[in-house]
Formats: sequence, structure tokens, C-alpha cells
Amino acid sequence: MQDANLYLNKILKKVTSDGIVDAVKQIPPELGTIMLDCKNARENILYMDWSMCFAQDLDVSRTGNYGKDEIQMIFNLNREAEWRIEENNRTVHMKKGELWIYRDVDYTTSMHYEKGCEFLFKSIQISTTHFRELLSHYFPKSQIKQLEQIFLREITSLEITPDMYRILHEMNQAERYKEFKALYMEGKMVELLSVVLHAITYHKTERIAKELSLSAADEKSIQELKRQIDEKPSADYGGGKIAKSIGMSVSRLNKSFSLLYGTSMHSYVIQKRLEYAAMLLADRSCNVSEAAARAGYTNLSHFSNAFKKQYGILPRDYAKKC
Repeated sequence: MQDANLYLNKILKKVTSDGIVDAVKQIPPELGTIMLDCKNARENILYMDWSMCFAQDLDVSRTGNYGKDEIQMIFNLNREAEWRIEENNRTVHMKKGELWIYRDVDYTTSMHYEKGCEFLFKSIQISTTHFRELLSHYFPKSQIKQLEQIFLREITSLEITPDMYRILHEMNQAERYKEFKALYMEGKMVELLSVVLHAITYHKTERIAKELSLSAADEKSIQELKRQIDEKPSADYGGGKIAKSIGMSVSRLNKSFSLLYGTSMHSYVIQKRLEYAAMLLADRSCNVSEAAARAGYTNLSHFSNAFKKQYGILPRDYAKKC
């Protein structure tokens, strides 16, 4: 069995390489069967569809990720599996129908496979650089920080949703689009990423709300407060007035907002005020003093310092460049 482990580890050590399909074909029948479908969307995203059944118990490992920095999404389709990540000495027990997400920065990982059991996995690998580019295109900085916390600093799991199953099935149909296959695959991978982001965000929000013992009414009140900040960041959100209006103590409101949205309410208000001021300056609809006042600042010096901290440039210089 040790020789079989070494042999498989040697063949499968580069699961992200272009030659993985050919490498899988080299596995002798007496060790078992591996079927693999591998599709690329340009060089930034890789989709892999695995079916494996071995003739003996095996522990297959991959040492490092060959200098790659990637987001790994592993969809476990049919049975429980034991997956080990050496970076934090953690063993993950994957359940059937679970999605696991983590950032692979040259970590050593291993999977235990039981004799005679078929294992079905689908996986998506996205370069961390490309993932950050996607976030920057579609999300404000405040939300990017929250999403990066989930994807880049945590090992996250959730149930595979019906929409995820649908998209994974559609990705297997890419060949029918012939020369447009790469474009089709990229669109589906971005669609899948959006569904995963949505599921994780709301799954985490619901879990935190439960841990905080928030009632549905309290959670709705905080969501409404966030919507008000988004729409009118210049309003006064300080003191105990807001907390009192939704029947919470100031400390509970601040803690709940921070855990639900990944940032303090004060920081979120500042973020939105500066975004609004930057928009006014970019539109040339007012000067710096007017932009500061309309964004809710009464002290121009405080506004300039906060603006530079967020955008790396003074508001007057920002206005000149727009």
C-alpha cells in the first residue's frame, strides 16, 4: 500500500497543471480508476470534475502548490471524505453535498480514500489575483474587506445549493458551444462565483444572527439601518438615538452591526460618506468644502485627513484629476 501511495502521489502531485488528464491515464488499472474532465477559462480559472474509486485504502497527498496562490472551491458530491490541510494542522470532515473554500498558498494537502468507494468531486481554482480583480469590479471597498475575510483568511463550508448544482451541470455541457467554449465557461464560472458569494454572505449573516440571539425583527432593523446609511450617509448616526429607535443598547447594536457586516457602524458610515464625497468631486457638482458639508462633515480638516487615508490623495487633488 505504501508503494501505491507513493506512485499516486507522484502522478497526481500537480493537479493544476495542463498535463493532469494525461497523467491520470498513466494510473494502472490494478490501483483503481480515476476519470477527470478538466476545463480552463483562460489562464485564471480552472474547472475539474473528478470520479475516483481505488482498489485499496489510500492517502493521496500533494506537497505544495508550486508557487501558485489560488482560491480553491471543492464540491463534495456523494460521500463523506477526510481532507487534511497541513498549513494549520487541520483535518476537515467533508459531508456529502458540502462546498469547502480555502486559499491555497503552497500548502500541503491530503485526502483519505477508502477501498472500493467511489468519490465524486468538482473543483474550481481561481488565481487570488483574478479573484481580487473580480471583487474590485463589482463591490465597494467596505464589502470587499468582508468577502476577503471569508475567502482569503478562513476555511469556509456551506451546503451546495440547487443553483450551484445547476451551474455545475451546465458547465459540463460546454463542448456544445464549440469555439465559444472558453467564453461560455468563463461566464458560468463567474455566475457560480456570484452564487457562492451570495450563499456564503447570507449563510454567515444568518449564523451570526443566531449566535447573537437576534430576533427576526432586530435583524431586519439592522438591515434597514444599513440601507439608510447607504442611501443617506450624511445623516447623524451617532450617540444612542439610533440604538434607542430600534430598541437596542449602543453596545449591542455596535457588536451586532460589526459581526453582521464585517466592520463597525462608525467605520461604515465614514466609508459611505467618503464614497459620496468622492462621487460629488468626480461629477464636479461642487467644490471640496461643499462636498464635505453635503457628505456630513462639519470640520474640513477632518474630512481631508479621512479622505486621504481612504483614497491616498487629498480631496482637492482628487478633484483636479477627475
